[in-house]
Amino acid sequence: MISEPSDKLSPFPPARSHTQRLPGNEAGGHGGKAAPSTMVMLSEILAALPAEYAPPVLAAGGISNGSQAAAYLVAGAAGVVLGTRFALTAESPYPDYNKAAIQRARSSDTVRTHALDWAWNLYSWPESINGRGIRTKIVDDWEDFGIASLRSISA
Repeated sequence: MISEPSDKLSPFPPARSHTQRLPGNEAGGHGGKAAPSTMVMLSEILAALPAEYAPPVLAAGGISNGSQAAAYLVAGAAGVVLGTRFALTAESPYPDYNKAAIQRARSSDTVRTHALDWAWNLYSWPESINGRGIRTKIVDDWEDFGIASLRSISA
């Protein structure tokens, strides 16, 4: 996974990488908190990869319909990865109230944060990796309280 701008120039030995997933800052779930947008990072990475052993690059982040997927394919991605979109399917184990919250949410309702990891006792993620979620009271309280305070409690 390429999740930080500095990752884009790392070599990809052919024996180690069959594909590379590229989650930009629009991606749900966990990713680099300093990542640029998927489209910006995609063009930079494709231009920087040596053609002789470049793996297929898969764009991820904020893709929820065919026209968005097509835009990344036209820009040079070998494919796209959809994640949150599948949370809304009938097969998804997400409860209906979570699905409804995702459907109601606009991009301005989401935030990249460590708050939900702390709330769910998953605070082993490195500082450079955070997750995207819908802004809630938990997120607001965490931002008011602060990471330093939480780390001192868990130590």
